[in-house]
Amino acid sequence: MRTRILLATLLVAAFSYGQEFNFKELNTKGRQLMFTKPDSAIVYLKKGMQEAERIKAHDTIFGDLYHLYGIRDLMLNKFDSGIIYFKKAAEYNKSCPDKQVRAFCNIALCYRNLGEFDKSIKQLNEILNSGKQTEKTLAIVYGELASNYMQKFQNEKAINSLLKAIDVLKKMNDDSEVYPIKQKLANIYMLQGNYEFAIDLYDDCIAGFKKRGDNKNLSYTYLNKAESLIQLNKLDEAKENLNLSIKWLKEYQDISVLGVAYSKIGHIEAREGNEAEALASYEYAMENLSASNSPYIIRVGMEYINHLNRNKKYKKSLVVIDQVKESEAYKSINLEDKMYFLQAMADTYKFTGSYKKATDNYTEAITLKDSIATMDKENALNEIQGKLQNEIQREKNIALANSNKALEEKITKNKIIIWLSIIGSLIIIILILTILRSAKLKNRLQKEALRTIAAEKNLMEQQSQYDKEIYEAQKERIKEKQRELTSSALRMANLQDSINEIINKCLRKEMININDVRKELQLLTKQKDYWKQFETRFNQVHPDFNHLLAEKFDNLTKNDLEFCSLLKLNLTNKEIASLLQISHESVITKKYRIKKKMNIQEDVDFEKVIMEI
Repeated sequence: MRTRILLATLLVAAFSYGQEFNFKELNTKGRQLMFTKPDSAIVYLKKGMQEAERIKAHDTIFGDLYHLYGIRDLMLNKFDSGIIYFKKAAEYNKSCPDKQVRAFCNIALCYRNLGEFDKSIKQLNEILNSGKQTEKTLAIVYGELASNYMQKFQNEKAINSLLKAIDVLKKMNDDSEVYPIKQKLANIYMLQGNYEFAIDLYDDCIAGFKKRGDNKNLSYTYLNKAESLIQLNKLDEAKENLNLSIKWLKEYQDISVLGVAYSKIGHIEAREGNEAEALASYEYAMENLSASNSPYIIRVGMEYINHLNRNKKYKKSLVVIDQVKESEAYKSINLEDKMYFLQAMADTYKFTGSYKKATDNYTEAITLKDSIATMDKENALNEIQGKLQNEIQREKNIALANSNKALEEKITKNKIIIWLSIIGSLIIIILILTILRSAKLKNRLQKEALRTIAAEKNLMEQQSQYDKEIYEAQKERIKEKQRELTSSALRMANLQDSINEIINKCLRKEMININDVRKELQLLTKQKDYWKQFETRFNQVHPDFNHLLAEKFDNLTKNDLEFCSLLKLNLTNKEIASLLQISHESVITKKYRIKKKMNIQEDVDFEKVIMEI
């Protein structure tokens, strides 16, 4: 009722017959209504647009109206139409750079909410490069960049952007924009596991947003604070904050974030053993996320699937899998989310008996994990190089500061000497200058010697670290190849077991029909040649083993060399017997014959020769 009265009052004040159009009042009061009842603001905006067209208002008035349209759609999570309105606002505000930059900032915000983080970052960098931004919009740009970097898990870049934003706001003495920046900073601390400190920052933000009347940001802060409380196992307090968040999210019809909030409720109910309430909350969360094409549907869906699998509701898990895969967000899913989602799908397929699908998903998840690990290593290397450059620069700055200090001291001494020279004689002046010149030269030579020693020491430390990293990487790679060889050897053994099983079935007359035998053999022929694959991988790890062994003992046959390859992998006699489909005694006999060919008596000496080649 109070909102309707406010709306009616605004309409009468702005558009009464015969009254002059007052856009400043419309803009101010329209924004107030926008942040409290965005649905009701549409009538007000339409009236404002009609009046602006009637009096043929200036372009900036149209620009501000379109900007208000965009803000309304942004508040209602209609990001695609919001982008259209903000682009129109930017076009009409060409003559007012500050307003144009604000429109561009909101375009970037819409892109981020759509999950198009690279587009958002590109838009923000274009604003920085344009040089048109004021100090306030500069802080907003840095804050928005930080939000994008957080979504891309680039926390260091996010922190740097936030620190730049805070620095700008401190220079402006503007506390009003500090709270959104603090909120983003708290989000990073939460992601890094520093939950207690994050909660302290969230409490500051809650007080600030309440003071500003910024209820939408208030709802987001309650939600993030609840996540930190869940991690600290403070479930009752977390549920209270979630309910406060849901109240405002429903008010703004923010069904995307509302879905996230209900997924957190579902998580808490599950931990408290309230299975029916947990399932209902997860289901309602998925409905909202699906309806809003939210990018959060991936992670919430994954969490829901895992919960259903734990409770053996596998058919419902399959439905949720299809629901996520049909969403728009799945088309642009990031590597990390895809890896975890593939694992959840693989678990479901395994429990439902779809072993082929489960294997394919596990394989793809492992491949993605390796790709992410490679990217992390490259990022870590770049980070180390950056830190090293920063350290070198810091040392240069220290040296420069010391040099400046020495120069200042020298100037002071020179002034004293000049003053004394007026009183003293010319001979004393010359003597002092000579001594100073000699001391300066000696000091310079000493500094040069110290810098040379420091540089050589630094270079040696870097070389040592580099050699150590190369050695560790090679060592890890050899271990990985060794594991792959062992796995390949075991798969070869399984193939041999399968063939023997078919033979035994035929001998036991369990398999009489020739067609059954043919089908079994055809299935085996479709599998890979594991011995050849084993030989290839073995040569990758130990490329010179067979060549060196044959060269050293030229009387060894190809079968002898293949047998020695298995010994090189530290396989037991029992494992070798299973792999070659021979008896344990045959393995011992084979080993004895090879030792005899190599003219070696003791097993210890034989194993030493094999391992050292």
